[in-house]
Amino acid sequence: MIDSKFIIKYTNALYSTPPEYSPRYDEFRDMFSSGQIESKLWLLDSIKIYSSVFHYNSIVIVGAWFGTLGLMLRKSYPDTKITMLDIDPRCEKFIHNIIYDEPNMNCVTAD
Repeated sequence: MIDSKFIIKYTNALYSTPPEYSPRYDEFRDMFSSGQIESKLWLLDSIKIYSSVFHYNSIVIVGAWFGTLGLMLRKSYPDTKITMLDIDPRCEKFIHNIIYDEPNMNCVTAD
């Protein structure tokens, strides 16, 4: 589940990211909508089945959006390298202001 530290990272990033690289109000609202969060929690539950068989050394998220799934994965897999890709350069700028103190996390603008 999402805790207060998770939300604080996002709101702090809004202060440290120039407006042209920050998520718009509607995007920020949608990042934390019940449907978005439930789908990410479903994914986390689904991959737990395989974590007893596979050790996740590295995870790549294609379509990182603004990093919500990446941080949720970080909480479940703290030693795993997580790379987030998104075609939108705003995502990389914003995410870097969230993950600056997170080891083994990166975001790249790519298609």
